[in-house]
Amino acid sequence: AATVEVVQSPAWRDRGGVTEPLAAGMELKSGDVLRTGQGARAYVMLAEGSRVKLGESARFTLFSRSLQPGRAFRGALDVLAGAFRFTTGTLAKARPREVAIRVGTATVGIRGTDLWGRTDGDGDMVALLEGRIEITRAGQITELAQPWTFFDAPRGKAAEVKALDPEVFRVLARQTEIQAGDGAARAGG
Repeated sequence: AATVEVVQSPAWRDRGGVTEPLAAGMELKSGDVLRTGQGARAYVMLAEGSRVKLGESARFTLFSRSLQPGRAFRGALDVLAGAFRFTTGTLAKARPREVAIRVGTATVGIRGTDLWGRTDGDGDMVALLEGRIEITRAGQITELAQPWTFFDAPRGKAAEVKALDPEVFRVLARQTEIQAGDGAARAGG
């Protein structure tokens, strides 16, 4: 269903009660749980061509219902903790896919091609950078169709849609990006 593209350690894969260090080139199956430690990052390439970037202290589960995920991806991504970025590649845009991302208490239906989010003890946040998404939380549906907006859902409070300042996003994006000199392993070297 997916392949680990880049790892900045420490990070692990949990499968069937067995924990292994996450490694570049590692293949992932439906139900695998990925965990990143402090200061870690991991990039995962879905079989249909979309990329998921995980930030530090993230906990992520991949579920796929696809028999041929490279042709048509059907599944869910569950972000239990930490920051992530989901970006659809050019080829993946043309392939059929049905992807839902659960971020804490919110479920995001993907029609967008680039989004960033996180869940932590303070609440959930999902930012739309390109495309369009539909977010369901506590029975309420919110559609984001305007790029550079975000869904802010603090714990115990009503969610709001707000404008996303590019300078603020530059700081947030650092949570999922591996910077030059950070040291990371890539598949193929």
